[in-house]
Amino acid sequence: MKKVLLSVAAMVAFGFAGHAQVSFIPKAGITFSNVAVKEKEDNQKSNLAMVAGFGINLPISEDGFFSVQPELLYIQKGVKYEEDGNYIKTSFNHIELPVLAKVSFGSDAFKAYVNAGPSFAYNMGGKTTLKFNDEKESMKLRFADKEDTDEISYIDPEYSNRTDFGVQFGGGLGFQAGPGMLLLDVRYGLGLTNFEKTPEKLPVGVTKEDYKSQNRVVAISIGYAIPLGN
Repeated sequence: MKKVLLSVAAMVAFGFAGHAQVSFIPKAGITFSNVAVKEKEDNQKSNLAMVAGFGINLPISEDGFFSVQPELLYIQKGVKYEEDGNYIKTSFNHIELPVLAKVSFGSDAFKAYVNAGPSFAYNMGGKTTLKFNDEKESMKLRFADKEDTDEISYIDPEYSNRTDFGVQFGGGLGFQAGPGMLLLDVRYGLGLTNFEKTPEKLPVGVTKEDYKSQNRVVAISIGYAIPLGN
């Protein structure tokens, strides 16, 4: 799978290379994630986690004003409930594929940009951690129709969505640093898929809104745009 992705990226990059400068962008940063539900509780907080991966910036216009940037990311999303110093937090590991339209302004030495586009994420499982007083316990989260063990809690895929379609938008700044450009990126991810599947036939007195459980993520990352080709 990795070889296929790299081959596609290389072919696309060379296809655009004659048109304008193509860049490879490794990046890493932090995320502040939460879950949108019908009624948010007062003790529901953002969960601090991480994001890392890379993107390929493919200029469409000759001056690089407009470009397309597909990315492959490892990103953690979740939620935290905290009260009186005690908490329970859940964090899921995702492989995410955003494809962003990007508009850049500025000179070769300094740029500002905005971006937006759709994204697709796949949930690989995660971990939930409970802290009460001075004691802390963690349990792995996995997707399977199995009985829980002392170390693993299983989530039945029949009732939960592992895939998440969404949109992302944000912006950032770029500073010339050596042969490439140092990038500071701030982005908001809006999940459109409920984690809990909505049954075809709803129970009496229950609406689809009661099943709302969508990811919301603010990601702050630092990247380095490495020019490819000429």
